[in-house]
Amino acid sequence: MILKNKSTILSTWGRDISEMSINVTDPNFVPPGFHENCRDENGRITVTKKNGYLYLDNDHLAKMYMEGKWGCEGGVTYSTYMANCPDGRAPTIEAVHSLSLQEDINFKGRIVCEGGKVFDADTPIAMDKIAMEGDVAKLNEVYKTFHEAMEFEYGHNGIPPTSSYTISERESNESGIPSGKYKLKERVFKVGEDGIPMYSICDNPECCLMNNFMLVGCATGMVPRDVNDITMKYFKERKMYKKEDMINGNFDICHRCIRPK
Repeated sequence: MILKNKSTILSTWGRDISEMSINVTDPNFVPPGFHENCRDENGRITVTKKNGYLYLDNDHLAKMYMEGKWGCEGGVTYSTYMANCPDGRAPTIEAVHSLSLQEDINFKGRIVCEGGKVFDADTPIAMDKIAMEGDVAKLNEVYKTFHEAMEFEYGHNGIPPTSSYTISERESNESGIPSGKYKLKERVFKVGEDGIPMYSICDNPECCLMNNFMLVGCATGMVPRDVNDITMKYFKERKMYKKEDMINGNFDICHRCIRPK
């Protein structure tokens, strides 16, 4: 994992490192030797016989981006067909992640990938803006959301999860959570074929921002070790729900955000 936009993101943790590039080495985020052994001359994930099927469309997607046809505009949801991959394929989330590591690629928007998985390029941009503006109030909201999430997960008044929740149109209008049936996810953390850990992120905007800030803080060592340990435990174990949507992208949401208020 490498953090672009790192100058402003990391300044939120109290350090001015505007000219530094941070290669993340924490095993919670990358396998040992990742930067030396798993990235090619462009910075992308090295393609091998074993993982090649995940990266068939790397060059095509890079060309689409460079020509301004895909992944270039904030606030836009890029459905799978908009990527125009050969043979009608949908882009894989692995390919999009890999391309995002390339220095001259800075995706924008919400990119829908194979299986409805979503690459959210807009939240890191929002984080960058918060840090650039020194928005202390917004950062305090992030910390407040984190503490509330910890209390919900590990406090004594927890609400047991159910196997599913259904959000009605009325509830959707009130909460902003897309309507539909949400099923409890079997897992919220896994290690991909390339050995790269992947975490489910809550798509509820306030929580999404907190998720990203806390994971960046842990990945870069900006979070104290005791807080880091419980934070990573939370992201590996918390209960989350998913609504599948192959057109607009799946919507993941944590138990805290979807539970009846």
